[in-house]
Amino acid sequence: MKHRVVWRFPSPGLLNPTTNKTYSQVEVDKTCAVGEECLAGQRFAESWELVSGTWTVEIWVGQQQILRQSFEVVLP
Repeated sequence: MKHRVVWRFPSPGLLNPTTNKTYSQVEVDKTCAVGEECLAGQRFAESWELVSGTWTVEIWVGQQQILRQSFEVVLP
């Protein structure tokens, strides 16, 4: 099943210091087999990605949102 995963980041977004580009959201198109497990995750690979606040993940199939989950990221 083709679907789109959208990650929405808290204001002011994620600032990549190498490119000086700020991301308020990231979208990834994925295809998973129906009935099989399919992972939609986010990892903090770089220190600049660790931004506190409310993060939201959405999964869309076509124009229909089938999942929306918000959670708080808290800095240690």
